[in-house]
Amino acid sequence: MLHMQWSTLLGKGASKSSPIKVDYAVSLSFCTSFQIHYYDQLDIPRIKEYKGDSWSVSMMLAPPCNVRPVKVFINNPLLLKKQEVIISRTIGGILSERRFLIEGQFPYEGWFILTS
Repeated sequence: MLHMQWSTLLGKGASKSSPIKVDYAVSLSFCTSFQIHYYDQLDIPRIKEYKGDSWSVSMMLAPPCNVRPVKVFINNPLLLKKQEVIISRTIGGILSERRFLIEGQFPYEGWFILTS
C-alpha cells in the first residue's frame, strides 16, 4: 500500500480532515468488455464489468487514507494488435498515469495495474 503525502496535497491552509477528490479513469484504444477493480471511498474493493472504450469515477476521500491500486482486465476476443490501455488516477490535482500496449496474442489479456 502506498501512503500519499497528504500535507503536500492539502497545502498549509487546509485542514487535515478536508476531503480530497480522487478520480480514477481507464481509456482503451478499442471497444471491448473489461473489468475494473478499485476501492471505493469506504475502502471496500469493487469489481465492475463495463463495455466500451472508457470508464471513470470520482470520489471524495478523507485523509489520511491508503491509495490503492487500480486494475483493469481486458477482453480481446478479436486478437487486435498494438492496442493501448491507459489507467490514470488523480489525487488532489496530482495525476498518476500508466500506459500499456496490448500485443494481441490472447483473447483475455489479463490484469493491468496502476500502483503509484
